[in-house]
Amino acid sequence: MNLKMVILIIILIFSWQNSFALGSNSTLDILTGIGITRYNENSEDHSPISKVSLTGLNLNGSLLFPLNQGQFWSPVLGGGMTLSALIGKENIGEYSSSSVFMSSLFLVANGGFKFGSTPSFSLYTLLNLGYSINDKHTSSINTTFNDYQVDTEIKNHYLYGINIIAMFEKSKDFNMGGGFIFNRHSMRYDSFILLGKEPTNIGFDTSFDEYSFNFLISFNF
Repeated sequence: MNLKMVILIIILIFSWQNSFALGSNSTLDILTGIGITRYNENSEDHSPISKVSLTGLNLNGSLLFPLNQGQFWSPVLGGGMTLSALIGKENIGEYSSSSVFMSSLFLVANGGFKFGSTPSFSLYTLLNLGYSINDKHTSSINTTFNDYQVDTEIKNHYLYGINIIAMFEKSKDFNMGGGFIFNRHSMRYDSFILLGKEPTNIGFDTSFDEYSFNFLISFNF
């Protein structure tokens, strides 16, 4: 098992255990939602299959534990999962184009603060640390004369960033709202392009930015 994944699992377990240990007055906030995600192209990477900007959807869910709640704010710890699926296409010169599909399933640990002077409104400011436990990346390069399919293996895909969430109470223990996420991704991919009879390997370490806008609902226990 990858070392980064082991560290992330330890952080998640530590967060949940400490939430129960420290928070005799704690509640459990369950958040889930759907949103739009965009991966910006990496200008430092010259591979045509990684420079494409990707746009798609994400499904997410998380458990957050407010600790030692005060009147206006409390620290929170927790974690969850995010599934994303994105597509993109970019012209390469005058006669070629590149098409990409990418999906990922992340384990994400969160820590930060929950603010709320009234029960009707809550604001979360969180730090994210995540690792993808499953990636799928398919792409093709289309030229005037030939189409090249690209088989890609993603390795060591992790992220870190911020998550800002605003929730409004609709009824007792039920809330609706939205959130904005900015994450920085890093990963290694090895691509095998069939050029003629022999596959050509292209390997890169790459990084890129994620912007996500989510619609969320939450339940408080």
